[in-house]
Amino acid sequence: MLQNLSDEVRLCYERAAEAKERADGTPDPEAKADFLNMERRWLLLARSCEFGDSLRENMRQAKWARAIPLVSRRQAPINILIVDDEVKNLTALEAILDDPGYRLVRAETAEQALLALLADEFALLILDVRMPGMTGFEFAQMIKQRKKTANVPIIFLTAYYNDDQHIAEGYGTGAVDYLNKPINPAILRSKVGMFAELYRKRHNLEEVNRTLAAVVEWSDDAIISKDLNGIIATFNPGAERLFGYRAEEVVGKPATIFIPRDRQQEEPELLVRIRRGEPVHHFETVRRRKDGTLVDISLHVSPVKDDQGRITGASIIARDITRRKQARELLRRQADLLDQSHDAIFTWKLRDGIAYWSRGAELLYGYTSEEAIGHSSHELLRTRFSIPVQEIEAQIAREGSWYGELTHTTRDGRTIVVESRQVRVAYDGETYVLETNRDVTERKAHEEQVQFLVREVNHRSKNLLTVVYAIARQTASNNLEDFVERFSERIQALSANQDLLVRNDWKGVEVSSLVTAQLAHFAGLIGSRIAAHGADLRLKAASTQAIGLAIHELATNAAKYGALSADRGHVDVCWGVSGDSFTMSWTERQGPSVPAPKRSGFGTIVLQRMVELSLAGTVDFDYAPSGVTWRLTCLAADALERFGGWGNSGVESSSPRTR
Repeated sequence: MLQNLSDEVRLCYERAAEAKERADGTPDPEAKADFLNMERRWLLLARSCEFGDSLRENMRQAKWARAIPLVSRRQAPINILIVDDEVKNLTALEAILDDPGYRLVRAETAEQALLALLADEFALLILDVRMPGMTGFEFAQMIKQRKKTANVPIIFLTAYYNDDQHIAEGYGTGAVDYLNKPINPAILRSKVGMFAELYRKRHNLEEVNRTLAAVVEWSDDAIISKDLNGIIATFNPGAERLFGYRAEEVVGKPATIFIPRDRQQEEPELLVRIRRGEPVHHFETVRRRKDGTLVDISLHVSPVKDDQGRITGASIIARDITRRKQARELLRRQADLLDQSHDAIFTWKLRDGIAYWSRGAELLYGYTSEEAIGHSSHELLRTRFSIPVQEIEAQIAREGSWYGELTHTTRDGRTIVVESRQVRVAYDGETYVLETNRDVTERKAHEEQVQFLVREVNHRSKNLLTVVYAIARQTASNNLEDFVERFSERIQALSANQDLLVRNDWKGVEVSSLVTAQLAHFAGLIGSRIAAHGADLRLKAASTQAIGLAIHELATNAAKYGALSADRGHVDVCWGVSGDSFTMSWTERQGPSVPAPKRSGFGTIVLQRMVELSLAGTVDFDYAPSGVTWRLTCLAADALERFGGWGNSGVESSSPRTR
């Protein structure tokens, strides 16, 4: 066990063991008592050394250790008084104890030694037992009776008085050691070094106590000590300022005088924890001042132990947190207001990450406040910047704010665009950035769609004007007399196509709807003399215009010359998908025979050339005696949108529409 102790502590325990051995070995009761008393002194000295070692280690680890300088051998030398009536012995002692850490003071008589003790403070007295006029024992008894010198340790030196009786007498006068001449220099240096170090430690302890007393005296916090029954023992000026009582008014009274009636149960609960040795940190509660007003405080309660390690009471530090709670409440109210906003609002610092995360931020990004706080917002949201982030930070530092668009990624992986406003704010001595983000993803998509539609309208308008021009030109070249009528009919057919496309947001038109629209003038015949049937298919916008004009021309010709010009004639309109091909046909029967035209007019151009060019397909046009037949064949991908009406099977839909 001794190998883990310091040299000083180990030496004390060894000397205590020697004293105990001598006590056990002597038959003289007085000598035995003296030796046992000597053992007790050495054990007390050992515990004092251990306490000093523990104090030094605690000070080294304490936060305020730097503010309290520890005494070392490099500090001012300590005083050691050496007393001997022979000069040669004094010179020998000076040679043995030559050390820059010691200031050796010589005395040849008891009178000289006494004058030195009156003039200075000494760490150690080395005293010869045999001196003229007054023995060392008598001188030791005299200085032990004086308050100033009573605690100066004494080492006796003797060449004559080395029997047990004299040794016991020396220890009985208050000596801490007894050495026989001739002196072993190594032993003497070791013992003097031990007492010198104990002296330094004592002074260190006194300095620490003075420092701690100053801390307690001048602290703004209330520092109170009490026993295990809750009775107040000390009450510093900070406590007087906080609670309004003077120390003499509360010392000796229970600490419950500060506790409101509805919180009286807190005191026994705290005392139970203290008796168990449990410290209490940051316990926020309410206490009552002398004038009856209440104050919000934070308590730190620590057990206090004696030198045996037994808990004897508690040390309490109470801090007024009224302003802190008011600020916290203000922040909470402000946070509640911010949480009412649908915008994502949060604050962050460049190195410390997110400090506040609003409810709107939780809803927009999917991260809870606990998940976000402490993280870098740019890393958490995988921010993509429209300009380098260094430029944004520089502008915030220079101008105090920045406004622009950012692209973020939410917790579930969605990419969103936000309008971001970032403002530099200062709070409680710290600089933050308040960032407010509004989701503009839908608005941006809408703006892009509007821009697209504007371009599309421009494009389609030009195309439409081109078609109108062609209709007018071809209609006029065929027959000037009925130009207005024919031109109006064809423009109406084109208008019907446009109506269908607009209603479907230019995303295509169902074939059945297109056929119905173009045969609107013959609505009474649909289902009786006009049969329209086929799969649920959607035509592309370009296909809609070409096929719609073709059906209009076929219906107009049928009404004037073909199956619909006679009472018994029938028309069959059919469409579908076979493999990769889309087909559509117009078949007339039981009507008059229609001869093939001698020249190609606008109707022929629409029915054949325009359809073939628009759909990259082929048109078969037959003027058979039984009735006109028109058949379009093209790739389904060129004519149709992939709208579920045609799939991988390459066959017609199983649920055709019939009209």
